[in-house]
Amino acid sequence: MPLDFDELLQEATPESLRAAMMARLAEKGLDVDTREGSYTDLLYAEAAYQIWRGRDAEGHRKLCREQQHGYGEDL
Repeated sequence: MPLDFDELLQEATPESLRAAMMARLAEKGLDVDTREGSYTDLLYAEAAYQIWRGRDAEGHRKLCREQQHGYGEDL
């Protein structure tokens, strides 16, 4: 079962995305070192930040378009 990124990203932070991805490793029963500073920890932290940043930028662009076209001022 893939991660539902649309659901995760509604109120997501980089930390919550990272935790969700790491939880998937545990669910699969994979024995991977996820301690702070490990390769997996760093990889997932960077991936979560990039996902969050991309989603945040998408939301910002949408808000700008809405304001440009005269709707969404109450946001």
